[in-house]
Amino acid sequence: MRRAAVIEGFALLAMTALSVYAFVVVIGGLIVDGDAARTAGNIADAEGRFRIGVACFALVAVLDVVIAWALRVLFAPVSDTVASLAAALRVAYAAVLLVATGHLVIASQLLTGPEGRAGFTTRELQAQGLLQIDAFNAVWQAGLVLFGFHLLLLAYLVIRSSYVPTWLGILLVPAGLGYIIDSFGLILVRDYSFSVAAFTFVGEALLMLWLLVRGRRIRLRDDSRPSSDPRPQLLANGATR
Repeated sequence: MRRAAVIEGFALLAMTALSVYAFVVVIGGLIVDGDAARTAGNIADAEGRFRIGVACFALVAVLDVVIAWALRVLFAPVSDTVASLAAALRVAYAAVLLVATGHLVIASQLLTGPEGRAGFTTRELQAQGLLQIDAFNAVWQAGLVLFGFHLLLLAYLVIRSSYVPTWLGILLVPAGLGYIIDSFGLILVRDYSFSVAAFTFVGEALLMLWLLVRGRRIRLRDDSRPSSDPRPQLLANGATR
């Protein structure tokens, strides 16, 4: 259990670093919304950086599977059924992210590879490349519905457990709702641009830090709760709440 907590903490840290690079340095730095020509030029000038960013997205999906396993091990004593469902939702989200990443691979082939150029004009290739990038965003953001529900189940597990502070679980609730609201907003509202999740990610970050600092001190103690409470007592460094 302690090993799973530590693995999850470091996997979350690695995933955060890869995501920041992929989204901020690569996607944010190279893609110009609505301007296919400038986007194509930026990607052609920084092809290596773009491809590294695409690889980062693929690695994030792999880490999501690792995190799903760790969560399953960590919270099975609280509820095996809920922990398994939460893990399954995260794995499903990882699969969606991989599908979305495939659109970026196609975009790189269209904009930089000779195999994508036959029979198309430069403008057509640029337009198709931007459409593939837009498809990545659409598929990924739709998949965040799965991630949002995963966080809600994780919040339940944290609150019901006795080894992670309850307030961390409470903070995960708005994080999960933020992803769900944003995903359905993009589906239901034309030109939806507001991001609720941009203001509700604090719970995810604090959970990662808690696991990194306190995860290796988790231990199971069966005699810490009154017999009327069936939940297992899981403590970090002997702390009680």
